[in-house]
Amino acid sequence: MSDVSVVITTTGRPHFLRTALQSVQNQIGRSSIGEVIVSENNGDPRTELVVAEFPQLPIRYLFRQPTLTMVPHLFATWREVKTRYVAILNDDDWWIGNHLVDGVSALDGDAHVSAYGAASLFAVNERHKNPRWIDRSAAMWLLAGQPSWLTMWTLDSARMLALCWVYTPFHCSSMIARTDHVLAVLDELEHERDNTYTIDRLIFARLALRGTVRYNPVPDTFVRWHSGNLVKSQDTGKIQALVRSTREAVQHMASSHGWNVADIWSSFLRSMPAGDGEAQLEILERFHEVFTDDELEHLGLSAFFRRRPHHGLAAMRHIAANAKKLMLGCS
Repeated sequence: MSDVSVVITTTGRPHFLRTALQSVQNQIGRSSIGEVIVSENNGDPRTELVVAEFPQLPIRYLFRQPTLTMVPHLFATWREVKTRYVAILNDDDWWIGNHLVDGVSALDGDAHVSAYGAASLFAVNERHKNPRWIDRSAAMWLLAGQPSWLTMWTLDSARMLALCWVYTPFHCSSMIARTDHVLAVLDELEHERDNTYTIDRLIFARLALRGTVRYNPVPDTFVRWHSGNLVKSQDTGKIQALVRSTREAVQHMASSHGWNVADIWSSFLRSMPAGDGEAQLEILERFHEVFTDDELEHLGLSAFFRRRPHHGLAAMRHIAANAKKLMLGCS
């Protein structure tokens, strides 16, 4: 059954797009694909030549004239979807072969599931031997109830909003969601376009309000870490300000549904394993990147963050933490 549309927005990067499309063609769940929508937004005719290399895929090619800014391009292309589910893939990323079958199975298995996401591997290119890091947060594991790292996790709406308050829980290229939910979210976010660099987090939070989220902690998506990544070209101070405004927006969403995200975190931080230094380090670092000590005190969370991680362990993680702390999904 052709239940899913794969959506790839691209900006004149045919050498990246070729890998993305090859990974779509390699899917063991390819029979579920009703359409692959490729939207070129940089006026580059080479994109169409790459598309022609994949006649086995049901590709619909869009050539944007005039071109659009990033978020309107994303929204306009996602609105082209007519199938039950939409799978997002950035042109510079790629999937392993089971991504679609796992995601569609998660959505088919429970009508209350709004979206599927997965851990991802950050790599320089296709032949890179060692990934830069696995994007898979200990915070999500904690709020999911400390499940096995080899099973699918389920997070309800309140816990997902607590995560989105501080984290971008997973990468945009790993998301498969119900199309009707995505379209409704796009309508709600039409006036939120100032939050370009955190639009994925706002999308995840709003999708979570429509149902549970299923998460695969085993990486099934590769994210290309290259000089063109959006976060590398932006002023850090500006992005941090947007992250703070997004934090406030998510907190407002949660409180409007009667959820206190600080209380949710407090209840789970109490259960954080004392011997799990790696998990403690990640969560401590992340909260200190997002909140001041005074803010943590005001939120009633400071008691959980007074202990500083061991300096040796912190030093080993310093480079990776600084590189990924502001990494966003829609590159």
